[in-house]
Amino acid sequence: MSSPQSWKAEVTVTLEAIQQVRQTCDHTELTTVKYARKAGLSWAEIATALGVTRQAAWERWHEIDETLPKSDAWAPSH
Repeated sequence: MSSPQSWKAEVTVTLEAIQQVRQTCDHTELTTVKYARKAGLSWAEIATALGVTRQAAWERWHEIDETLPKSDAWAPSH
């Protein structure tokens, strides 16, 4: 049987690993949303693919449109 100290250490390591995965997922999600907007996907299409509402997607990432060249950015639909 594990001691409370070793159990705490294992849980701490697991929590740290979860945080690393979360950061990687967040970065990948942001990059992919950026590519999606550049490719012309609407906020509704992005939201559907991510399982969120169009409004939630727009609120989280609408500033992406400001970073895209005007010719590549699709008119924001929020």
